[in-house]
Amino acid sequence: PDGGAVYTLFTAGLPTDMEQFEDILVSDLDITEYKATQARLAQAELDVARAVRVSTMGALTASIAHEVNSPLAAIVTNAEASLRWIRRDEPDLAEAAEALECVLGAAMRAKTVVQQTRDFLSNAPLKTAPQDMAGLVHDAIMLIDRELRAHGVSTHVDARDGLPAVMADAINVQQVLVNLMMNAAQAMDAVEGARDLTIAIRHEDDRIHVEVRDKGPGIDPTWLKSIFDPFFSTKPDGMGMGLAICRTCITAHGGHIWATSSPGEGSTFHFDLPLAQREEAHA
Repeated sequence: PDGGAVYTLFTAGLPTDMEQFEDILVSDLDITEYKATQARLAQAELDVARAVRVSTMGALTASIAHEVNSPLAAIVTNAEASLRWIRRDEPDLAEAAEALECVLGAAMRAKTVVQQTRDFLSNAPLKTAPQDMAGLVHDAIMLIDRELRAHGVSTHVDARDGLPAVMADAINVQQVLVNLMMNAAQAMDAVEGARDLTIAIRHEDDRIHVEVRDKGPGIDPTWLKSIFDPFFSTKPDGMGMGLAICRTCITAHGGHIWATSSPGEGSTFHFDLPLAQREEAHA
Protein backbone atom coordinates (compact mmCIF):
# COMPACT_ATOMS: atom_id res chain seq x y z
CA PRO A 1 0.00 0.00 0.00
CA ASP A 2 2.81 2.49 0.69
CA GLY A 3 4.61 1.68 -2.56
CA GLY A 4 7.40 -0.27 -0.87
CA ALA A 5 8.59 -3.67 -2.08
CA VAL A 6 7.66 -6.72 -0.04
CA TYR A 7 8.57 -10.39 -0.26
CA THR A 8 5.65 -12.80 -0.49
CA LEU A 9 5.24 -16.56 -0.73
CA PHE A 10 2.42 -17.19 -3.23
CA THR A 11 0.78 -20.63 -3.32
CA ALA A 12 -2.25 -22.10 -5.07
CA GLY A 13 -3.83 -25.49 -4.53
CA LEU A 14 -4.67 -26.57 -8.07
CA PRO A 15 -7.46 -29.18 -8.49
CA THR A 16 -6.87 -32.52 -10.14
CA ASP A 17 -10.04 -32.36 -12.33
CA MET A 18 -12.25 -29.68 -13.95
CA GLU A 19 -15.14 -29.94 -11.43
CA GLN A 20 -12.92 -28.85 -8.54
CA PHE A 21 -11.92 -25.62 -10.28
CA GLU A 22 -15.00 -23.96 -8.69
CA ASP A 23 -13.06 -23.70 -5.39
CA ILE A 24 -9.34 -22.96 -5.47
CA LEU A 25 -7.34 -22.23 -2.32
CA VAL A 26 -4.87 -19.39 -2.88
CA SER A 27 -2.58 -17.83 -0.26
CA ASP A 28 -0.21 -14.89 -0.38
CA LEU A 29 2.00 -14.81 2.73
CA ASP A 30 4.11 -11.76 3.56
CA ILE A 31 7.62 -13.05 4.35
CA THR A 32 9.43 -9.69 4.29
CA GLU A 33 10.51 -9.98 7.95
CA TYR A 34 11.61 -13.58 7.38
CA LYS A 35 13.82 -12.50 4.47
CA ALA A 36 15.22 -9.65 6.58
CA THR A 37 16.09 -12.13 9.32
CA GLN A 38 17.77 -14.37 6.74
CA ALA A 39 19.88 -11.44 5.58
CA ARG A 40 20.89 -10.64 9.17
CA LEU A 41 21.89 -14.28 9.74
CA ALA A 42 23.91 -14.33 6.52
CA GLN A 43 25.74 -11.18 7.62
CA ALA A 44 26.31 -12.69 11.06
CA GLU A 45 27.86 -15.78 9.42
CA LEU A 46 30.20 -13.52 7.41
CA ASP A 47 31.16 -11.66 10.59
CA VAL A 48 31.86 -14.93 12.43
CA ALA A 49 33.94 -16.25 9.52
CA ARG A 50 35.97 -13.05 9.53
CA ALA A 51 36.46 -13.27 13.31
CA VAL A 52 37.69 -16.85 12.94
CA ARG A 53 40.16 -15.77 10.25
CA VAL A 54 41.42 -12.94 12.47
CA SER A 55 41.74 -15.29 15.45
CA THR A 56 43.58 -17.89 13.36
CA MET A 57 45.95 -15.25 12.00
CA GLY A 58 46.57 -13.99 15.52
CA ALA A 59 47.38 -17.50 16.72
CA LEU A 60 49.69 -18.08 13.76
CA THR A 61 51.49 -14.76 14.30
CA ALA A 62 51.91 -15.47 18.01
CA SER A 63 53.20 -18.95 17.18
CA ILE A 64 55.84 -17.65 14.77
CA ALA A 65 56.89 -14.91 17.20
CA HIS A 66 57.16 -17.40 20.04
CA GLU A 67 59.22 -19.94 18.11
CA VAL A 68 61.54 -17.47 16.33
CA ASN A 69 62.23 -15.47 19.49
CA SER A 70 64.55 -18.10 21.00
CA PRO A 71 66.95 -18.48 18.03
CA LEU A 72 66.93 -14.70 17.50
CA ALA A 73 67.94 -14.18 21.12
CA ALA A 74 70.73 -16.75 20.66
CA ILE A 75 71.91 -14.93 17.51
CA VAL A 76 72.15 -11.61 19.37
CA THR A 77 73.93 -13.15 22.38
CA ASN A 78 76.51 -15.00 20.31
CA ALA A 79 77.07 -12.10 17.92
CA GLU A 80 77.78 -9.81 20.88
CA ALA A 81 80.16 -12.42 22.33
CA SER A 82 81.96 -12.70 19.00
CA LEU A 83 82.47 -8.94 18.84
CA ARG A 84 83.86 -8.91 22.38
CA TRP A 85 86.39 -11.63 21.52
CA ILE A 86 87.47 -9.77 18.37
CA ARG A 87 87.73 -6.35 20.07
CA ARG A 88 90.01 -7.53 22.84
CA ASP A 89 93.53 -6.13 22.90
CA GLU A 90 94.62 -9.61 21.86
CA PRO A 91 91.70 -10.97 19.80
CA ASP A 92 90.77 -14.58 20.49
CA LEU A 93 89.80 -15.69 17.02
CA ALA A 94 89.07 -19.27 18.09
CA GLU A 95 86.40 -18.15 20.60
CA ALA A 96 85.02 -15.65 18.09
CA ALA A 97 84.76 -18.35 15.44
CA GLU A 98 82.94 -20.66 17.88
CA ALA A 99 80.47 -17.89 18.72
CA LEU A 100 79.88 -17.23 15.02
CA GLU A 101 79.19 -20.94 14.48
CA CYS A 102 76.51 -20.66 17.18
CA VAL A 103 75.08 -17.64 15.33
CA LEU A 104 74.90 -19.68 12.13
CA GLY A 105 73.22 -22.59 13.94
CA ALA A 106 70.59 -20.32 15.51
CA ALA A 107 69.95 -18.60 12.17
CA MET A 108 69.41 -21.97 10.49
CA ARG A 109 67.00 -22.93 13.26
CA ALA A 110 64.98 -19.73 12.75
CA LYS A 111 64.87 -20.48 9.04
CA THR A 112 63.63 -24.00 9.81
CA VAL A 113 60.83 -22.66 12.02
CA VAL A 114 59.63 -20.37 9.21
CA GLN A 115 59.81 -23.23 6.70
CA GLN A 116 57.83 -25.50 9.03
CA THR A 117 55.17 -22.80 9.33
CA ARG A 118 54.91 -22.63 5.53
CA ASP A 119 54.67 -26.42 5.36
CA PHE A 120 51.92 -26.34 7.98
CA LEU A 121 49.90 -23.81 5.99
CA SER A 122 50.26 -25.90 2.84
CA ASN A 123 49.35 -29.13 4.70
CA ALA A 124 52.75 -30.59 3.84
CA PRO A 125 53.38 -33.97 5.55
CA LEU A 126 55.87 -34.26 8.41
CA LYS A 127 59.37 -35.23 7.32
CA THR A 128 59.68 -38.17 9.68
CA ALA A 129 62.50 -40.67 10.00
CA PRO A 130 63.72 -43.08 12.72
CA GLN A 131 65.20 -40.91 15.50
CA ASP A 132 67.19 -41.60 18.65
CA MET A 133 65.23 -39.79 21.36
CA ALA A 134 68.24 -39.49 23.67
CA GLY A 135 70.14 -37.85 20.83
CA LEU A 136 67.29 -35.41 20.21
CA VAL A 137 67.28 -34.51 23.92
CA HIS A 138 71.04 -33.87 23.98
CA ASP A 139 70.82 -31.75 20.80
CA ALA A 140 67.94 -29.71 22.28
CA ILE A 141 69.98 -29.09 25.45
CA MET A 142 72.91 -27.86 23.36
CA LEU A 143 70.62 -25.43 21.52
CA ILE A 144 69.66 -23.62 24.73
CA ASP A 145 72.72 -24.40 26.86
CA ARG A 146 73.54 -20.71 27.39
CA GLU A 147 69.96 -19.89 28.39
CA LEU A 148 69.83 -22.79 30.85
CA ARG A 149 73.10 -21.71 32.47
CA ALA A 150 71.84 -18.12 32.64
CA HIS A 151 68.92 -19.41 34.74
CA GLY A 152 71.34 -21.37 36.96
CA VAL A 153 69.84 -24.70 35.89
CA SER A 154 71.61 -28.06 36.13
CA THR A 155 70.39 -30.48 33.48
CA HIS A 156 70.30 -34.27 33.91
CA VAL A 157 69.36 -36.86 31.30
CA ASP A 158 68.10 -40.21 32.58
CA ALA A 159 68.07 -42.71 29.72
CA ARG A 160 69.19 -46.30 29.24
CA ASP A 161 71.41 -47.33 26.36
CA GLY A 162 69.82 -49.10 23.42
CA LEU A 163 66.39 -47.45 23.51
CA PRO A 164 64.41 -48.18 20.33
CA ALA A 165 63.99 -45.36 17.80
CA VAL A 166 60.87 -43.30 17.30
CA MET A 167 59.52 -42.18 13.93
CA ALA A 168 59.63 -38.39 14.16
CA ASP A 169 60.52 -35.08 12.59
CA ALA A 170 63.71 -34.19 14.48
CA ILE A 171 63.26 -30.39 14.41
CA ASN A 172 59.62 -30.71 15.43
CA VAL A 173 60.39 -32.84 18.50
CA GLN A 174 63.37 -30.66 19.45
CA GLN A 175 60.99 -27.70 19.29
CA VAL A 176 58.81 -29.43 21.90
CA LEU A 177 61.81 -30.25 24.11
CA VAL A 178 63.16 -26.69 23.95
CA ASN A 179 59.77 -25.26 24.92
CA LEU A 180 59.34 -27.62 27.86
CA MET A 181 62.91 -27.13 29.13
CA MET A 182 62.74 -23.33 28.89
CA ASN A 183 59.40 -23.34 30.73
CA ALA A 184 60.97 -25.50 33.45
CA ALA A 185 64.00 -23.20 33.73
CA GLN A 186 61.81 -20.11 34.03
CA ALA A 187 59.60 -21.84 36.60
CA MET A 188 62.65 -22.32 38.85
CA ASP A 189 63.83 -18.70 38.71
CA ALA A 190 62.56 -17.98 42.23
CA VAL A 191 63.80 -21.27 43.69
CA GLU A 192 66.56 -21.04 46.28
CA GLY A 193 69.10 -23.83 46.18
CA ALA A 194 69.54 -26.45 43.48
CA ARG A 195 67.63 -25.88 40.24
CA ASP A 196 67.63 -29.36 38.80
CA LEU A 197 66.02 -30.12 35.45
CA THR A 198 65.67 -33.82 34.66
CA ILE A 199 64.73 -35.30 31.30
CA ALA A 200 63.86 -38.99 31.69
CA ILE A 201 63.37 -41.31 28.72
CA ARG A 202 62.02 -44.84 28.98
CA HIS A 203 60.55 -47.56 26.79
CA GLU A 204 56.95 -48.52 27.60
CA ASP A 205 55.27 -51.18 25.44
CA ASP A 206 55.19 -49.79 21.87
CA ARG A 207 56.08 -46.22 22.83
CA ILE A 208 58.89 -44.04 24.10
CA HIS A 209 57.86 -41.99 27.12
CA VAL A 210 59.62 -38.70 27.93
CA GLU A 211 59.38 -36.73 31.17
CA VAL A 212 60.65 -33.17 31.72
CA ARG A 213 60.78 -32.61 35.50
CA ASP A 214 61.56 -29.40 37.37
CA LYS A 215 61.76 -28.37 41.03
CA GLY A 216 59.74 -25.20 40.67
CA PRO A 217 56.67 -24.07 42.62
CA GLY A 218 54.35 -26.40 40.70
CA ILE A 219 51.14 -25.70 38.80
CA ASP A 220 47.79 -24.82 40.30
CA PRO A 221 45.58 -27.94 39.88
CA THR A 222 42.80 -25.81 38.38
CA TRP A 223 45.15 -24.85 35.52
CA LEU A 224 46.22 -28.34 34.46
CA LYS A 225 43.30 -28.82 32.04
CA SER A 226 43.85 -25.43 30.40
CA ILE A 227 47.62 -25.02 30.10
CA PHE A 228 47.71 -26.55 26.61
CA ASP A 229 44.98 -24.23 25.28
CA PRO A 230 46.08 -21.43 22.90
CA PHE A 231 46.64 -18.05 24.60
CA PHE A 232 46.46 -19.53 28.12
CA SER A 233 49.48 -18.39 30.11
CA THR A 234 50.45 -18.18 33.77
CA LYS A 235 53.21 -15.66 32.97
CA PRO A 236 52.47 -11.92 33.07
CA ASP A 237 54.20 -11.42 29.70
CA GLY A 238 53.43 -14.85 28.23
CA MET A 239 51.66 -15.30 24.89
CA GLY A 240 50.23 -18.71 25.81
CA MET A 241 51.38 -20.41 22.59
CA GLY A 242 54.32 -22.57 23.72
CA LEU A 243 52.40 -25.50 25.19
CA ALA A 244 49.69 -25.26 22.51
CA ILE A 245 52.43 -25.66 19.90
CA CYS A 246 53.85 -28.62 21.83
CA ARG A 247 50.47 -30.35 21.84
CA THR A 248 50.03 -29.76 18.11
CA CYS A 249 53.48 -31.20 17.35
CA ILE A 250 53.08 -34.29 19.52
CA THR A 251 49.54 -35.00 18.32
CA ALA A 252 50.71 -34.76 14.70
CA HIS A 253 53.19 -37.56 15.50
CA GLY A 254 50.48 -39.80 16.93
CA GLY A 255 51.56 -39.12 20.50
CA HIS A 256 50.08 -37.67 23.66
CA ILE A 257 51.22 -34.88 25.99
CA TRP A 258 50.06 -34.05 29.51
CA ALA A 259 51.26 -32.56 32.79
CA THR A 260 51.30 -33.56 36.43
CA SER A 261 52.22 -31.36 39.36
CA SER A 262 52.46 -31.20 43.11
CA PRO A 263 52.26 -27.55 44.26
CA GLY A 264 55.45 -26.65 46.05
CA GLU A 265 57.31 -29.70 44.74
CA GLY A 266 57.63 -29.04 41.02
CA SER A 267 55.99 -30.12 37.79
CA THR A 268 56.45 -32.89 35.25
CA PHE A 269 55.49 -32.66 31.59
CA HIS A 270 55.04 -36.01 29.87
CA PHE A 271 54.79 -36.97 26.22
CA ASP A 272 55.03 -40.22 24.33
CA LEU A 273 55.69 -41.18 20.72
CA PRO A 274 55.14 -44.45 18.83
CA LEU A 275 58.16 -46.58 18.02
CA ALA A 276 59.62 -46.38 14.53
CA GLN A 277 58.95 -50.08 13.87
CA ARG A 278 55.25 -49.63 14.65
CA GLU A 279 54.95 -46.68 12.28
CA GLU A 280 56.76 -48.54 9.50
CA ALA A 281 54.44 -51.52 9.93
CA HIS A 282 51.39 -49.25 9.55
CA ALA A 283 52.91 -47.72 6.44
